[in-house]
Amino acid sequence: MGKIASAALAERGARPYVWAMPWSPEDAAWMARALELARRAEGTTNPNPVVGAVVVRDGAVAGEGFTQPHGGPHAEWVALEQAGAGARGATLYVSWEPCVAYPGKRKPPWR
Repeated sequence: MGKIASAALAERGARPYVWAMPWSPEDAAWMARALELARRAEGTTNPNPVVGAVVVRDGAVAGEGFTQPHGGPHAEWVALEQAGAGARGATLYVSWEPCVAYPGKRKPPWR
């Protein structure tokens, strides 16, 4: 979290959430792949953000996706659908925190 965002939270008395889990070089590579996938959606997702997602199981891609044009499925949905049963026990790398809201659109796949 940047210094400006941290300062703004501190002014309101909030403490920023920090994920202390260490990243391995493999984690960094999979996140880089998620970011690469997100770039494929640039200019097509407004008002949604561009997001990439990779499902990794046993060191291999089980599914991947990026945000579809507005009204279409989010990156997590695409990646998890592509992975199918291969998503069970896998790790999901997402370039943006997974969406849990679905006002009038498709439900997130984990619901």
